[in-house]
Amino acid sequence: MIHWLQPYLLRIDRTKAESDGATLLISDLLTSRKIEHEINYGICHRHMPSGNPKTTLPHFWINLPNFERIDIRARSHFGSEPEVPHGVFLPADYPSIEYQVRGSLKPRELLSSEVRSLMSGSRTTEHHRWFEALRKGLLQEWLKAREVEPSCR
Repeated sequence: MIHWLQPYLLRIDRTKAESDGATLLISDLLTSRKIEHEINYGICHRHMPSGNPKTTLPHFWINLPNFERIDIRARSHFGSEPEVPHGVFLPADYPSIEYQVRGSLKPRELLSSEVRSLMSGSRTTEHHRWFEALRKGLLQEWLKAREVEPSCR
């Protein structure tokens, strides 16, 4: 685990940044330290004991080369139970959480204006348009998959 990152994760967690903003802020820290990582986005499910999964989309997270993952927004969607990851973790330790990658972003250092915007929970106009188009596309994909699912039973 990247121990130096923990205090920064706590600070980012306290901001109004959603999963996209929080992930970009974490990526900025990793990039500034020249730590290799991948920013992923897609659909995230929590498989519930009742059989009805909870889903969030789009969801953003970071994968590290040592197979660790960083996600500080899963609990805001799925609850703060110990079965839901938070921070830096190994995905295998959380079998009820499924991450479906639909794309990735290139890590880069953020401009100070971008950092301020993301920490306040807002997005630039360009980022907002991209995010909404991504959300719409992932929602359509998810709804289409759900339509097919009942006939498979």
